[in-house]
Amino acid sequence: VRHWERLARLRGLQSTRDLSDRVGDRLPILHRLREELDIKLLLVIGGSLQSTESWLVGTAAYTLGAAALLATVDGFGLAQSGQLPAPLWVVVAVMLLVAGLRYVSLRSRAYNRQAQVGEQLADALLGLAVLVPGIPADDALSLLARCQREGRLIDVLDEQHMRELIGEDAALRSTRDRYSMIGRALRIPLFQELSQLMRGIETEGLSPREEYPALSRISAENRLAQNRVRAARARTGAAAAIALLLIPLLIMVGGGIAFAFLGAVNG
Repeated sequence: VRHWERLARLRGLQSTRDLSDRVGDRLPILHRLREELDIKLLLVIGGSLQSTESWLVGTAAYTLGAAALLATVDGFGLAQSGQLPAPLWVVVAVMLLVAGLRYVSLRSRAYNRQAQVGEQLADALLGLAVLVPGIPADDALSLLARCQREGRLIDVLDEQHMRELIGEDAALRSTRDRYSMIGRALRIPLFQELSQLMRGIETEGLSPREEYPALSRISAENRLAQNRVRAARARTGAAAAIALLLIPLLIMVGGGIAFAFLGAVNG
């Protein structure tokens, strides 16, 4: 396989992968860290039209604004009392905090949108089983997406947004290729699974009335498993928080009992 891949790259049949991609294949932790810190990817998933450069400039403006505010406070404090109310390390910490909050906000928006689009796509699969024999799959999915309340899925399927997401030639590609590329761009595996299923329906004669509900059932089971994992983590976090709250109380009670006992012994 390696010899074939090397020959394909030399012949121009396969694009040369970046060193970071190859390292990420060998070290999944680095690959995960790279995705977590990829601002461009988070902006794409979050549906933002900002570029990475504009987001970084905005973050720098917020951090410098916070630093300027603290510097003004320091100036007034130095003029009044001769001392700096906020030391230099406080200014640096506030700047890092502002930048961190910007990143956390971007990441939260991206993951919320990603989850909502995936859930709405899963909800639309049962409707595809009814509509696809009569109308094309892309028209059926667009129709079902327009009937949904939040409208996250229809935003992704919009032609203009699709061109920005997967390229100007989006309209020239087949429906299953567009869905596969959307799945890769937004990190939503269900789009890629839908693309593979559509390929099987077209080439192998699979029944849409059976396969779409089956994919919907598998997606629902995966979502249920993920919710159970989140619930277990929440329970673990709550137990840890309660334990941390009880530790000082136990120390105080134990210390009081120990002092009382020592007082009785010495008395």
